[in-house]
Amino acid sequence: MEFKADDLLDGLIGGDPDRHPGGDERSDCVGLAMGQKNGFDLDIAGEQAADDLFAFGDEAGAFAGQFAVFEIAIGRDAGIVQRMNLVGHGNNLPARGQAGKFSLALRSTLKSQPMYEDLKIVIYPDPRLRKVSKPVKEFNEDLAALAARMLTMMRENKGVGLAAPQVGKNIRLFVMNATGEPGDDRVYVNPVLTDPDDEETGEEGCLSIPDIKTDVVRAKRMKLTAQDLAGKPIEEIQTGYPTRVWQHEIDHLNGTLIIDRMGALAKMTHRKKLKELEEKYAAEHPKPPLEKKKRK
Repeated sequence: MEFKADDLLDGLIGGDPDRHPGGDERSDCVGLAMGQKNGFDLDIAGEQAADDLFAFGDEAGAFAGQFAVFEIAIGRDAGIVQRMNLVGHGNNLPARGQAGKFSLALRSTLKSQPMYEDLKIVIYPDPRLRKVSKPVKEFNEDLAALAARMLTMMRENKGVGLAAPQVGKNIRLFVMNATGEPGDDRVYVNPVLTDPDDEETGEEGCLSIPDIKTDVVRAKRMKLTAQDLAGKPIEEIQTGYPTRVWQHEIDHLNGTLIIDRMGALAKMTHRKKLKELEEKYAAEHPKPPLEKKKRK
């Protein structure tokens, strides 16, 4: 369904029963207006949508904990030109008393996103992939905008995960979606893995090393602790594929690639493709000529 900016403010925040049944209870109004229990979609038309939605975000913080995912599609004239997720899930969404942080993240998806439009996937053997990423200390609208853009890039490239170093950002952040379902987008800031249990071998690829897939041994079950985009703690225990994605992305944060986990046979198999990537990178990034020392 499509709402204009004044519909959002009057209908959702004000609980206008003529526009959106639900009375004056804001949470009921939103739930009924959107027809969804665990999240809601908004198609927003008009140039003032971003400013008005920022105001809406302050109110949304009071009941945000009731919703699993907040998806926003920004309308410009006749078409939708951008779609993104304000990432959060379950109790990781801000609850009552944290409206400001929620509002900040909301504004970032609407206004700060364009600053990351030029991001590109960093391809092997770019040295940025070998750096150990630094912890995130500031949780602000720029961080939320970066995460939103990374999720978009991940989907555009048909990936299941993307780490900040893969877009040239040396910070400990990664995004993922292990199922492909819109409601399963996840963002992890400053992640730490502990308590590995059992092992299994599975095939992995990497957006930063195109056209190469290899078997990698990973822990089957692990515990992850991290922070969300508002700085709130996250603690999860997973088994199987999501755990594999965690380990792959955290490898990126530590400067480790799947080629570092290849066996000798796999390295031989992919030697030609890796050499092609190395030669392409060298051609695109020529080293400056050495200056000749003047004779005295």
